[in-house]
Amino acid sequence: MRVYSTNAVELGRRLDYWSALSSNAITPMQVSASSRARFEGRLWVDRLGSIDVARAYSSSVVIRRTPMEIGRTSERAFLLEMSEDATYGVSLHGRESVVKGGDLWLS
Repeated sequence: MRVYSTNAVELGRRLDYWSALSSNAITPMQVSASSRARFEGRLWVDRLGSIDVARAYSSSVVIRRTPMEIGRTSERAFLLEMSEDATYGVSLHGRESVVKGGDLWLS
C-alpha cells in the first residue's frame, strides 16, 4: 500500500499537489478549495487484482470532471465511492444527490 500526505508539502502548494496526486492515483479531475492556506489531505492507494483501491481524506474540496479531464484517459473507468462519515453533495449529469456516512454511489 502506498500512502501519501500533504504534511510535508509547503502550505501554498498543498492543493496543487493534492489535485495532481488525486488525478494520477484515482482518475483525472480538477480539485479546488475555498481555503488553500489550510488545506490538508491523505491518500492510501493499493491494488486488488485488476481493481485500484483508494481511501482519501481531505479538507473540504470541490471536484470536477469535465470533458477535458475525461479525455485525458482512454480507459473506461467506474468509481465506486463510500463516505465513511462525511456528508457531501454530488452533481452528476444535472442531477443533485447528497451522500452521507455509509452511503455508496457509483459513477
